[in-house]
Amino acid sequence: VLEEGWRCLFAFYAFDEMIPGTTRYYVQEQFEPHQRIRVGQEPTYFHGWQDYATFCAFDVPMPGASRFSVHFLTQSPETRTAVAEQSRIFFGDAWEPWQQKCNFYAYAAPTMLFD
Repeated sequence: VLEEGWRCLFAFYAFDEMIPGTTRYYVQEQFEPHQRIRVGQEPTYFHGWQDYATFCAFDVPMPGASRFSVHFLTQSPETRTAVAEQSRIFFGDAWEPWQQKCNFYAYAAPTMLFD
């Protein structure tokens, strides 16, 4: 279920457990000063990050898999001043002020728009 104001742009299939050629990714969330996520290959518990989910995805291209990128933001897009860390998973390259963190490869899933 999506919270009000959010929508699903894309979805992917990943593994619950590691298999050869995959890495575990940790998705964490925080709600101060606003709701945001962090995605990384290691969890952190500094600054109030809480575990949300984990998934395992390929490190290198695989037949039929799509590249997904993890980007991070440390400054405001509007003012270029420091902001609380946040991440996003995207299907394209990073553009400023977002920075490239890493790529993973997973199988794209059908998406539905939720009203």
